[in-house]
Amino acid sequence: MTHHVVLIPGFFGFVNLGDLTYFTHVRTHITAWAQTRGLDVVVHRPKTPPTASIAVRARVLYDLIENEIPVDDGPIHLIGHSAGGLDARWLTSPVAVIEGADNLNAVASRIKTVVCVSTPHRGTPIATLFSSVMGGKLLRLLSIISTITLHGGDLPLSLVTSMIRAFKNDDQSALGDVDENMYSTLDASLTEGLKAFVKEIGVDQRLVEELSTGRSIERDFLLRDRDGIRYASVATVGQRPGLRTTLRQGVRPDHHASHALYTAAWSVAATTDLQPPNGSVDASGSNIESIDNDGIVPTASQLRGHVITTMHGDHLDVLGHYSGRDATPRHYDWLRSGSQCDLERFSKTWDRIWEFVFPRDE
Repeated sequence: MTHHVVLIPGFFGFVNLGDLTYFTHVRTHITAWAQTRGLDVVVHRPKTPPTASIAVRARVLYDLIENEIPVDDGPIHLIGHSAGGLDARWLTSPVAVIEGADNLNAVASRIKTVVCVSTPHRGTPIATLFSSVMGGKLLRLLSIISTITLHGGDLPLSLVTSMIRAFKNDDQSALGDVDENMYSTLDASLTEGLKAFVKEIGVDQRLVEELSTGRSIERDFLLRDRDGIRYASVATVGQRPGLRTTLRQGVRPDHHASHALYTAAWSVAATTDLQPPNGSVDASGSNIESIDNDGIVPTASQLRGHVITTMHGDHLDVLGHYSGRDATPRHYDWLRSGSQCDLERFSKTWDRIWEFVFPRDE
């Protein structure tokens, strides 16, 4: 039997640029994991528009399944990171509408599991910041930062300083035209793809509004679970920034700049009154509090239904984007959160995800 695993990128799908892939390390892990268990697994990844509405992104997901995975070719499993988890829930909801998806019930009936990883089920304060007057420019700059970092480059300190000022003070003037100047720091092969991504952001930013905490009640009315599908979630808890995480950055100025940006983003994500479900604990057994987040999404917003595990790490550590350049493929840290995520922690998390998706008794 062939199993089809669909890896759905989230709001930060812009890291699919050049030779870097959003799910590189996850794909490597599932390939090796399946081989050791004698499973036939085919991995798919839809190219979802980065900031389009959840309904539009769910339509892309529908088209992939309808057109690329033959009927009766085996069960389908959806793994969505960040907003990608909401795409999966929209596609499988018995009441949500996807325009033009004429065979929606037939497609949804082929899906066996939905796993939401670091998904903002109840929204995130970061979305409110991105939906402000300067939100579009913040998104552009963050995409450039991610591209530079995840290709192993050093962050220009002027760019990070501008971003931090904007996060802290809602200061549009702090950004200026710095994003235009940053293209010169990139490899020529990346510039064209990044500019295309920036243009795509300007066309449709409805996802930003939909991810706000104020829209979560309305969204959850539509995103109901479908009978016959097993749903689960995985949550991430970034290290609370402080003296300890600062000291972990060593002596390199660019590492401290990256950590300062994480601190600013973490502080924004912590400004929420969302409460975790009673008795929620992280991987170490500590109680999860309302301020806990992964630098992008409050942890309380990620906890929904059956929780497979919680992982100490930031929003992209869970995908393998942490410091670990000695591994193959090499790992580059998106933002230096000081969470000290490593290959062992990453592997244990995904081992548990695959054990849920492929239970041994089936």
